[in-house]
This record gives sequence, C-alpha cells and structure tokens, in this order.
Amino acid sequence: KGAVDSTGTTTRNADGTVNANRATNATSDKGAYSGSTAYSTGNGVQRTSTCKDSSGNTIPCPTKSK
Repeated sequence: KGAVDSTGTTTRNADGTVNANRATNATSDKGAYSGSTAYSTGNGVQRTSTCKDSSGNTIPCPTKSK
C-alpha cells in the first residue's frame, strides 16, 4: 500500500502574468517519489524530482517510455 499527496496553486496577476506550482509526494513499500513543477510567464516550466528505494537511498527516477 502507499499514499499520494499533491497540492498546487495558480495565480494570474493584474498584468496578465501567471505563476503556478504543484508539489507531489508518493510513498509505497517499494520507495518514494517527491517532485515539483513550477510555471511562470517568461521562465516557462521547471521540474524537479527525487526518487528513493525502499531503503531510503536516492535512485534515478524512472523515465517515461516512448
């Protein structure tokens, strides 16, 4: 079994610029994922993520298959 928690906010400013953030955390008996995605007008999208195995060691996060 595991758990997922995801929260985020989006703000449109009076000048039309947009800022958005989302943070996601997921845990299971096989490991954990922690990631965030941010968007801002002018900077585009930025993503960060960390994955851990069941022992708590940081490991490469899996990539999506094409």
